[in-house]
Amino acid sequence: MSALLEVRSVKKHFGGVRALECIDLSLDAGRIYCIVGPNGCGKSTLLSIISGEQRPTAGSIWFAGKEITGISPSRIARMGILRKFQAPSIFPELSVAENVECAFMAKRSAIERLTTTRHVASLTELLRTIGLEHRAEMLAEDLAHGEKQWLEIGMLLAGDSAVLLLDEPTAGMTMRETQQTVELIRRISSDHGRTVLAIEHDMSFVAGLQCEVIALLRGKVLCTGTYAEVSSNPEVREAYLGTASHV
Repeated sequence: MSALLEVRSVKKHFGGVRALECIDLSLDAGRIYCIVGPNGCGKSTLLSIISGEQRPTAGSIWFAGKEITGISPSRIARMGILRKFQAPSIFPELSVAENVECAFMAKRSAIERLTTTRHVASLTELLRTIGLEHRAEMLAEDLAHGEKQWLEIGMLLAGDSAVLLLDEPTAGMTMRETQQTVELIRRISSDHGRTVLAIEHDMSFVAGLQCEVIALLRGKVLCTGTYAEVSSNPEVREAYLGTASHV
């Protein structure tokens, strides 16, 4: 069975700066992957190329067996690859339920929108998945920081995403919120079959995901493996975690 998303020999140069140098990745459907590495190693650039916001200098991106290199971000999003940036992007003046409703409506046909019973059931289930069913009528601007992040993840789910690209999803969260986010992402993968590719600096979050970890350094894949394998790699510890880190 072929991978759902493939990054093939991707390079990205900005003048003399080599942000990415021959990156190869293969992501299977319904699995979680996490990219770690020091600032400037190319993590966000890689997500931007996958989502279509930047074109690679060389190489290609493949999704569901089709090349999508150079396709516009809007078309890539409609195909099912959706990105969440570090700061939550929600409609603060709308309620939690209305935010999710907007995401549902963007992907449903006119006929589907008329099937009220099924639609309400889907909305209720999604709010339960992200842990905000008790906040359905609250204005999004009144949510706690972590809840705003979960709401946006819920909006990506409502958009029929196949792949979620999450850029530091736990930035600014409390330890409890971070753990709840770990649980949410694991549910998204196991119960909803979504592929998740996350960038994260919080190593407790990375460890909690129990997923394949990809370490980048100077625009290249340094190593891949479990959290234990990657965090014990001497080059990773030297470049990112620090030789004296306890992980």
